[in-house]
Amino acid sequence: MFDSFDTVNSLVKIATGVVDTLKLNSENMKKALSVDLLATDLAYYLVRKSVPFRLAHSLSGQCVSLAEKLKCNLNDLTLAQLKEISEHFDSDVKEVYDFEKSVEQYSSIGGTAQSSVLEQIKYFKIKFC
Repeated sequence: MFDSFDTVNSLVKIATGVVDTLKLNSENMKKALSVDLLATDLAYYLVRKSVPFRLAHSLSGQCVSLAEKLKCNLNDLTLAQLKEISEHFDSDVKEVYDFEKSVEQYSSIGGTAQSSVLEQIKYFKIKFC
């Protein structure tokens, strides 16, 4: 138990040092984004079109596979190519490829939406500061 306490205590000190000295480069972070990160959003798009998630996930995987085969980005697939995979794709599929919308759609407790993150920060400041 004492060893575990010492280990956790050390980890907290290290994490605090990392956070205190962290410098974010938003431009580099944006450059590192890949549209492939939105493959799950593509599956959720299909779910909103009444496709069961298990099938939607499989169809999204087929889209990723096709894009890899064609050596293009997921969002470069044409509507005709997507419709060959599933008739549920429509012209509004292009709206899926928006990183900010992707993040903002998760607004529940612990989610990635800005409102959720700010609420979490507020909670931890009150609880621990």
